[in-house]
Amino acid sequence: MEINRSSGDLFVYIISGNTIQNKLLQKYINTKTLVKCALYPKLENVLQKSHQVHVPCILLYDCMENDPLELMTSFEINSKHIKNFYLVLLNVARCSALEQLAYFEMVRGIFYSDDELEHLVKGIAAIFNGEPWFTGKVLDNYPTKYKTIPSNSVNGAVISRREQQIIKQIQNGAANREIAEVLNISIHTVKTHIYHIFKKLNVSNRHQIAILANRGIQYCLKNLQGSDLDKRL
Repeated sequence: MEINRSSGDLFVYIISGNTIQNKLLQKYINTKTLVKCALYPKLENVLQKSHQVHVPCILLYDCMENDPLELMTSFEINSKHIKNFYLVLLNVARCSALEQLAYFEMVRGIFYSDDELEHLVKGIAAIFNGEPWFTGKVLDNYPTKYKTIPSNSVNGAVISRREQQIIKQIQNGAANREIAEVLNISIHTVKTHIYHIFKKLNVSNRHQIAILANRGIQYCLKNLQGSDLDKRL
């Protein structure tokens, strides 16, 4: 699969140890995709460069050597600064609790520990082309099992990207004026979006919106923390 843009403008950051195997993986990705590839041991090393990122970049996060829950926390905290990063999980065990991280919007794909290298290259190209990279089983499960508020629709009503942004702000406790400032829109526009969200989610107040959003995230994290994740899947 070819990448539908100049590969010289793109970057893959591998977050993993500085081992011979990872150096070979770095070279393989660069050779096969012509995308620039760098190896960093810690996520913080890459986030320091977030202000320099103006084109989509893939963060290939090795789940065998790093803590996925710390990763998700870092992404939530730094969400305003990493909008151009595509988060992709590497070395995930099949049918493990880590697959539940597909719930999070920022996760664009999952590669398993038994995947072939050719499969990895194909997936990287697909993700740069805007396609998610999950198995059919994960795609079937996460919109219904893990998402209380789906990313695309509720009862046939489309939840727009702007409405998702406003739901996130409400979840964080932001008032209408704060939402307007963060999203650079008028308060009237914020109120209109919230009215539409009420109708689509069949709720009557902001508190109910926050409950729905929080319930989805808490359910996912509870299952991760109570699973065999602690055994370093």
